[in-house]
Amino acid sequence: MGDDDRWTAIQAENNFDEVVEQLIITHKPVFIDGERSRAILISMEEWDSIQEKLISLPA
Repeated sequence: MGDDDRWTAIQAENNFDEVVEQLIITHKPVFIDGERSRAILISMEEWDSIQEKLISLPA
């Protein structure tokens, strides 16, 4: 994971369009670091793919 994939919460907020564009172009998750928490942002296509895989798992 490079620095291009990691943003501070303030950077992500101030550059949200760029963050979303990065997701669409690279198809890679973006890691967002806040002062007290961290998050991962993924594209809708990636989310749908994860959901399909989870649904297909045996119970």
